[in-house]
Amino acid sequence: NGLIKMLERNVLVKLAPERWQTMDRAQAYDVVFTYEERVFSAVVEDLQSREFDAGRAWHVINIETRDNHDEAVTSAQVTVKLCALLDSCQDLEVDLVPTIDSFVE
Repeated sequence: NGLIKMLERNVLVKLAPERWQTMDRAQAYDVVFTYEERVFSAVVEDLQSREFDAGRAWHVINIETRDNHDEAVTSAQVTVKLCALLDSCQDLEVDLVPTIDSFVE
């Protein structure tokens, strides 16, 4: 079923499984990517329950991905390309939506 391949791939990418709930709450991110609608909703709900610096924005982007090797590879490639585009934005607050819109086209 591909589980061993997935685990072997993951060992090269990360030290351990990562869960939003166990992330350092003091850490701030400009953009958070999720790959499942349920996870997206949980992250947004968690962010809404936190107290933040009023001037800090978090952007949560979901790239719906089936849990299989081929879709994971495709989604990873899409994420890397989108991250590069977002990183090149002069002002993420202003440029985020137009950048994503042009990326999707």
